[in-house]
Amino acid sequence: PVATQAARYKQLHVADDEFDRKLVVTAGGKDTTLYIGGPVGTRRTALRIAGDNRVWPVTGVSGYGTGGAVADWMEDKYVDVPRDDIAKLTIEKAGTTTTFERDGDHWKTSYELAPGETLDTNTIEKIMGDVGDLPPVAPGDPKRDASQPLATVTIEKKAQGPTSVAPIVYDVLADGDNDWVKLRGSATAVDVVKSRLADELDLSRDRIVKKAPPATATKTPKAAPARKSG
Repeated sequence: PVATQAARYKQLHVADDEFDRKLVVTAGGKDTTLYIGGPVGTRRTALRIAGDNRVWPVTGVSGYGTGGAVADWMEDKYVDVPRDDIAKLTIEKAGTTTTFERDGDHWKTSYELAPGETLDTNTIEKIMGDVGDLPPVAPGDPKRDASQPLATVTIEKKAQGPTSVAPIVYDVLADGDNDWVKLRGSATAVDVVKSRLADELDLSRDRIVKKAPPATATKTPKAAPARKSG
């Protein structure tokens, strides 16, 4: 320990009422309180356990690195599937089901295409990037009733050799300025910014399928006027 006297606690910012960070860890039904203070030597930080008069110089922990906001303790991404790993995507909303399935270097969808119509690949690629990349902005209530979601998203990843990969399924509900998202089978839920899934919640055929260009009328050239004789 670098100190054992209470007079040094405030100087090192590990006192009960003056600290850089106060961290309470609950394990096995017991709370352990840590006071994280200022630097004490090269790459070492003062740390004291509540109820103990010893102040320790520790590495790997600092007041700066111990976030004070809920988001600081959350995973960077709640759903993390690279776009190129998605083999098939199914979006169910408002009683309709839309699928996108990888076909070599292209995508095919459940929409029937009329002659001359093509898929808007830029929109499809954006959707693939959005559904597989969901950074949370806040924890969500995992006990919410998701029996009637705004949308249900199912992501099927490319097979990894002979081993099949279980699909990733999550439900989406409105939550004020955000969207509530919960992975099926998970004990947690999160809020994501509403714009993240805007394309998926507003999905329609007109946004995916490009109409055939209008036919161009062919003009018949005018005949030259007849010459008068005489």
